[in-house]
Amino acid sequence: MKRTVLFGFLAFVIAAAVTTAALAIGRSDGSRSGLRFAPVGTPVDAPDLAATERTTLEQAGIDPPVRLIREAAGVRFYTADSGDGVSCLITGIAFSAQPHFGVLACPSDFPSAELPIYDYSPRRAALTDRYPHLQYLAGFAADGITAIGVRDERGDVRWTDVVQNTYSSHDVPRGAATAILALGESGEVVYKDPLGGPATESEYAGSP
Repeated sequence: MKRTVLFGFLAFVIAAAVTTAALAIGRSDGSRSGLRFAPVGTPVDAPDLAATERTTLEQAGIDPPVRLIREAAGVRFYTADSGDGVSCLITGIAFSAQPHFGVLACPSDFPSAELPIYDYSPRRAALTDRYPHLQYLAGFAADGITAIGVRDERGDVRWTDVVQNTYSSHDVPRGAATAILALGESGEVVYKDPLGGPATESEYAGSP
């Protein structure tokens, strides 16, 4: 089972941040693909959560505690467990010291060799654009993924290191982005997500 929940006023623009490919990733325990997702996080005390955030977690079927993995480039990364034992991936903009949840997904098939990353990078594009523009890079990665790259229309790639199974950076192309790449421990590209193609305005972008 996979569950995606959107929080707050940003919800109406997040849909395309989770790509179509990202909705088909492997098991969270890695039992099918051999890949694992094992970040170490710090539990967030329930009293530190606003009542609205606690209510949202309850409605989404998320069991406490929520674990903070890290904060990078203004984005906080969390994990939690659903009532049926599925790992949930949560991001939130670091508005203040208090935790804020922007988007949550509970993929039953994460990670896999077909898609070893779960990308939340917000994207924008006009209907006439061939490729989207990334606002910034953000997402989760399986163990063994060392860097995430964004390729521009000239073929240049800007790389961001994966730290504690997460990645986040504002160092993205100023123009259009044609693909998101994942680098393995061998130093080779092990995954490529081509961006672009026909789309409607509602398919563009969001924010953690």
